[in-house]
Amino acid sequence: AVTELNGFLAQLDTLSEELDLLNHTMLDLDIEDSRVRTTILEDVSGVYGLVNRAKASIEIRRKSLGSVEAKAEFSARFKLFSQSITSSLNNAKTPLQCDEQLSRLLIQLEELESHFSEYDEYLAEIIAKRDDVYESFEAHKQQLMEERQRRALNIANAAERILQGVTRRSQS
Repeated sequence: AVTELNGFLAQLDTLSEELDLLNHTMLDLDIEDSRVRTTILEDVSGVYGLVNRAKASIEIRRKSLGSVEAKAEFSARFKLFSQSITSSLNNAKTPLQCDEQLSRLLIQLEELESHFSEYDEYLAEIIAKRDDVYESFEAHKQQLMEERQRRALNIANAAERILQGVTRRSQS
């Protein structure tokens, strides 16, 4: 739809350029009868008007269709991105992997933002999603670090108990 309209706009642009050439040619011609010259110039002006109205009409329609198509595309890409977040959180098993997954997702979000930069209505959603992604990964990373610390503490305690047991046995 928008692609077709872009094709029509390109054709109208070509037509405008050809009318410009015709207009310049007309101005250079030496036509003695002013009525003939005036009639030709009025006809060229009328065609210019038709071309300009058609271009304006197509441009309005293109923006309208572009907005509808952009909304559908944004919705689909945003859903996919949200699913990527869940998958990335599940794949991040270490704090380092959290950082890597977060970086990858933030790059995807930047690409999404740049792709839809001309539509201000999506900016708030993208910013909110960026905050959610960051907070989710920071919370997940913190949880993983706490688990690591608990495991390390449990291992240290177990090692200490084993050493105490070994010491007691060696003394007995």
